[in-house]
Amino acid sequence: MTYTRFKATASALLTGDNVLPQDSDSLLGLLEMAFNDLVTHADSLHLMTLNRDNELNRIAAGDYVMRTPELPRNDIDELDVDNELCFPLARFVASYVSDKKGTVHFGEARRLINDYNAKVYEILESVKIQEDGTNDV
Repeated sequence: MTYTRFKATASALLTGDNVLPQDSDSLLGLLEMAFNDLVTHADSLHLMTLNRDNELNRIAAGDYVMRTPELPRNDIDELDVDNELCFPLARFVASYVSDKKGTVHFGEARRLINDYNAKVYEILESVKIQEDGTNDV
């Protein structure tokens, strides 16, 4: 998802509520907070790495670590996360800005992340089984 599309999605979630800041630095600050929340809770396949030279956020499955996503430099940049995680990311940003539905947006972000993580665990389990023929993770 491009940064432009992300901003449109977050704005739509806030219809009838507060609006996103128009100041690009403020919005990037909110996105950075949302990236932090996202990486804290989601096991993003796009952000899992064995390379410990990256800016790291936390330990992930197995020997993997979660790297910190890079902020977009312009509106046409793709967000540095799995596409499926752009929607909870928009929910996190909406939760920070919302006057009326902050808790709803945050809860929905967490639900979407839990659904995503379940898929990731299935993928990792499947890969592990194919590699060594066991069910050990």
